[in-house]
Order: sequence, then structure tokens, then C-alpha cells
Amino acid sequence: MINATFTNGSFFTELSPDERAGFKPGSWRLVTVPAGTKLFKLNDKGLVNPFNGKVTPWWSPIEPFLDDKKGALATYQDAIDQNMDMSQIVRHLSSVCIDWNELTEFQQIRLNEPAKAFWGTFNPMPKFSNAPWKVFARDGNPDSKATLAKVKKMNSIEKKDGLREKAKVEGHRDSWQLYIPNLKPENYTESPMIPSYNMASIGIALGYIK
Repeated sequence: MINATFTNGSFFTELSPDERAGFKPGSWRLVTVPAGTKLFKLNDKGLVNPFNGKVTPWWSPIEPFLDDKKGALATYQDAIDQNMDMSQIVRHLSSVCIDWNELTEFQQIRLNEPAKAFWGTFNPMPKFSNAPWKVFARDGNPDSKATLAKVKKMNSIEKKDGLREKAKVEGHRDSWQLYIPNLKPENYTESPMIPSYNMASIGIALGYIK
């Protein structure tokens, strides 16, 4: 079992303060996720961080799981009903700051073994984690071409995702997330990534479209 020795106290030793802040206060608990569970996320990079070699720990269930009575099919249907793609609906339901992640790819895995994980709802987040010109001025120059291009891209996402008049991405009380640290590629089977705008292919992957 992945994270077999975890206890509730591991929430404070295994997660950084910023990671703990991703959960709505009082909503989280330690759970066991069975082998064979299908999970998904939207991401703008691969599952393995090229800088530290760690697999992303943040996931949501595809099928109904514990408090999540509807699973990813409900998220997909919400997107269809609101004329959105998956990146737009997930940003709102999952409280994803614009500058954290562009949510360009739908990623799906199936766990090969059970895992202990932390389970809870999403904490509301500001739409930007910081002023965009501060976030992206990695070279120390807020007026550099690279920084200005990134700010322009973030402003485009802000408009596309309907956040121009909002200060926060609120999340939804019925949206749940898993934090599964210490995943290794051998712990899961990965499905091909799908562009988050390709709703037909995502619908097929979810079993929504036959």
C-alpha cells in the first residue's frame, strides 16, 4: 500500500503550509483509495515533475467515491450544460489560480495498488496567486518580453474562464480532491493525455460517449 504508515498527523508533516491551504479548513480526512480506482486531473505539464522527479499528488475521482456522489461525469455534464470546456469548469470547481496552471491537458490514471490519501473539499483561492507581473518576472524584469507575453496569456485565460469581474475562484461544496503523495510511475497505469478543449475525446475516455 502506498503511504501505509500515514496517520491524520501526516497531514501536518507531509504537506507544506501552501498544500494544506488547498483544503477547505475542517473538510479533510485520511482515507484509503482502493487499487483500480480511476483518477483524473487537468494539468499543463506531465505527471512527473522534471525538476524534482515527483509525481503530481493532486487528483479527483472519475467514478463516485465517498462524499463525491457523482464523479467526473457530473463535471463533464456541467461543462456541456454551461457551454464550457473541461479547463473552464475545472478551474471554477477546483479553485485553480490562473497563474498556477493553464489546465491544457486531461490526464487519467488507474491505481495499481491501494493508497492512503487525504480527502477534502477545495479552499477558495484568489484568481491570481500574486500580481501577474510579480509572478512571471522570473528574470527580475517585469517589463521583459517573456514576462509581458505570459501576462497577456494569463489575461486571455482570465477572460476565457469568466473571471474578469471576480477576485476569487471559489470552488464548489460538492467538489472533492485527493492528495496522494509518494506516487511512483509503477504505482499507476496512465492513459494518453487529451487536450482539455477536446470534449468529444474526453467524453469517450469517461464513458459518457459510446
